[in-house]
Amino acid sequence: MVFTDLQLHVLQWLQHFACPFLDHLLLGITYLGDEKFYLVLLSLLYWNVSPKCGYRVVLLFLVSVLLNGGLKELAHTTRPFLAYPDLIRIAPGAEVTAGGCAFPSGHAQGTTTVWGALWVMLRKPWLLVAAVAIIACVSLSRLYLGCHWPEDVIGGALIGVCFLFVTFRFWDRWEGILPHVPLGVRLGAAAVIPVGLFVVGEGIDDTPKLAGVLFGFSLAHVWSSHHVVDGGAPSAGIRVVGSLVGLAVQGGLYVGLGRYLPPSACLQFLLFAAIGAWVPFAAVLMRRCVRRTLSLPNGAAVAP
Repeated sequence: MVFTDLQLHVLQWLQHFACPFLDHLLLGITYLGDEKFYLVLLSLLYWNVSPKCGYRVVLLFLVSVLLNGGLKELAHTTRPFLAYPDLIRIAPGAEVTAGGCAFPSGHAQGTTTVWGALWVMLRKPWLLVAAVAIIACVSLSRLYLGCHWPEDVIGGALIGVCFLFVTFRFWDRWEGILPHVPLGVRLGAAAVIPVGLFVVGEGIDDTPKLAGVLFGFSLAHVWSSHHVVDGGAPSAGIRVVGSLVGLAVQGGLYVGLGRYLPPSACLQFLLFAAIGAWVPFAAVLMRRCVRRTLSLPNGAAVAP
């Protein structure tokens, strides 16, 4: 009870500064931890930085968020604006970001996973500063908006750090074994694991969408990395045009099909599988543009 009172005091102190400007500002910041934002960001990473780097971060993010959904169901804690509606306000527009249970914060865990993974892989000093700042700002926004308790965002960030520590400890060993695994086995694992997560996580918020993206993305990445010969690094122009077209197709699938599909978990899974598969396929199309631009004979590769 004392701990709950302390957390209430923290939230009430933050909300003492509430005003329309801060409501809009921190609602915008909280969307930096939203799955839709990371779908766009990680697609751009895959297309413009490196498919290998993009694959790692996308895979880590999706598994982390799926894990978060399971932990929420186990903890089953109530959000502060629902537990104490007379004391904690939910900022206008923030209720759409506050579905399901409270602990651990998916925004804090997902943000820690993505930006922590980027720093571990790229090792840029500025990226560490940016990662800490973004994680802190997103976590603060969740408190101000009334969506989470302090323990939720602290727990989410710590779980994200632990998840990264465990996965990166074994990642290089796993990647060393992977080339020796037959393609059929890799494709089978890429299909069976997401389907299993979808079945096990039935009824948990966003599981059909996240498992669907994991299904389509993993299958397409495994297939493209095995069959497609690298045509060289796309030029800046091809990357810009390709990214705009890629995001337009992705948005069309999300908005167009999503609007007309009935609320079925299986159909949601298939829709988001198509969205996930589009990311590696778009990268393949960019490499083919490079090949045609350079008039390469079929099967020849150009060093990046």
